[in-house]
Formats: sequence, C-alpha cells, structure tokens
Amino acid sequence: MAAWLIKTRKKDLRKITGSLNQQIVFNRKEDPKYAEKMEKTRKEVYKQLGREDLLKEGFGSRLLDTIYTDYSAYMKDIKNLLRYIEKDKHIHPSMSREVLSQIILTKF
Repeated sequence: MAAWLIKTRKKDLRKITGSLNQQIVFNRKEDPKYAEKMEKTRKEVYKQLGREDLLKEGFGSRLLDTIYTDYSAYMKDIKNLLRYIEKDKHIHPSMSREVLSQIILTKF
C-alpha cells in the first residue's frame, strides 16, 4: 500500500498524507481497524521516503486529532444551522445569499 501511494502520488508527501488523513478521519468510528491500518501505512511511507523525523511518537496523531476536532466542530455547526433553518419559517430558498448570510450571522 505504501509503495503504491508513493508511486501514484509521485513521492509528494503532502498528497500522500492528505489521502491517508482522509481515510483515517472518515473511518475512525465506523471501521477503526481500517483506520489503524492507514496509520501503519503512514509510518511505512515515512520510512520508505527516509523521513524518520516524522516517525516521532505523536506527530501524526496530534495532527490528525487537530484535523478530526476541527472537522467534528464544523459538522456540528452545519447540523445546528440546518436545524435552525428547518425551524425558522422566515428562511426560504428564494432568499438572496446576502440576506441569508445576515440571518445566519446574527443567530450564530
């Protein structure tokens, strides 16, 4: 898996890490074994690319936790916004973006 990622992403560590982060974050709850496999793949990629500095314990986990926390907070805000829109009878699809933005900004 690591070799395939390195080859298909042309050794671009940022692209490889992005792909792995996405898989880990989206599968962390539903399929933790798969997420763990992707963590191991990340370590293998670092080894194959000679980036032992990134193998230090906690580096990937801290970064991933930050991404996951930000994503979770973002999704919570979106869910709250959708609930608010469903309840508020003054919001409808024909509203301009500016008017809708002002309503959202005053409520959140």
